[in-house]
Amino acid sequence: MRKVRMGAVRGSAVMGGCCLFTLALLGGCDDQDAAPAVAHPVVEIALHEPIAQVLVRSPLPFSKDCLKPVRMCWYKIERSGNDKNLPVALIGGEHGVRIEQVSGISTVIDEALGDTVSNIDINLRGLPDNSPYTEQQAFILQRIAELKSAGWKRYYLPSEPRVSGSQADKIPSGDNVLGHYVLNHPWLDPDYPIPLEHWLHDKSFYSWYFHRDDAYLHVWSWCWDDRQAPMERATCLTTLQFQSEYDFWSSSFEENERPRWKELMPAKLAKDRETRRGVEEQLRAAGIEIDDSYQDPPIKALAP
Repeated sequence: MRKVRMGAVRGSAVMGGCCLFTLALLGGCDDQDAAPAVAHPVVEIALHEPIAQVLVRSPLPFSKDCLKPVRMCWYKIERSGNDKNLPVALIGGEHGVRIEQVSGISTVIDEALGDTVSNIDINLRGLPDNSPYTEQQAFILQRIAELKSAGWKRYYLPSEPRVSGSQADKIPSGDNVLGHYVLNHPWLDPDYPIPLEHWLHDKSFYSWYFHRDDAYLHVWSWCWDDRQAPMERATCLTTLQFQSEYDFWSSSFEENERPRWKELMPAKLAKDRETRRGVEEQLRAAGIEIDDSYQDPPIKALAP
């Protein structure tokens, strides 16, 4: 629903074997002499694991593209949306979630920091082009429901007001809260019903943030209206970006400051929370309730 800040986007991607947790099987394992036909290869990847381990385990090859002067390498699996055998991504470890019908999996490795995965981007094939908006909404919200079932919880950025979907009817705009721009808008709170009229109000960009343990997840969808029926049909692209604490928070700083991110974070958090406090005071005065029950999750890397 809102314009995305592209500079923050980087990233990406995860288990397979005979008759192993796939969406569908083309054949079973009744005949011990016959090799099982697995409909969708399962690519497992986890935050904090060595990229070499991901590559060895993957049933599909990752392409590799490195920029040696900055010691950065991009690893990708890309498939056409028309592919009948799209992979399943399994985000492993404590952040586990299974994601089906994946057209892209990628991750960026900063070799100056080591060889472990700190970001994972997953692109979904989604529905056919120009599908009804009602179906596009249902598809995206089903993916959100699957993430919630896997333990991912809604996350408020520290500078943004804690306004839940219970207050959606008090807010007239889909890209801000009474003039304050937010990326995790109350209209899209997955814990509350989202009326189609809110979905259609500002149809270009939809955004959600989630948190689980020491990881962060940004889900966003771009939608392009069908020219013939702009209020009824659209083509949507959905991306899930998983990030470690380091990857999420260090991107808040300039390149030369990132090695010192833990030292700089307390001052940044204090500034962000003061911004939130001021905004929330204005919203309370305007009759909008603040979700005081929500408390920012601790940043584990800053623990004593």
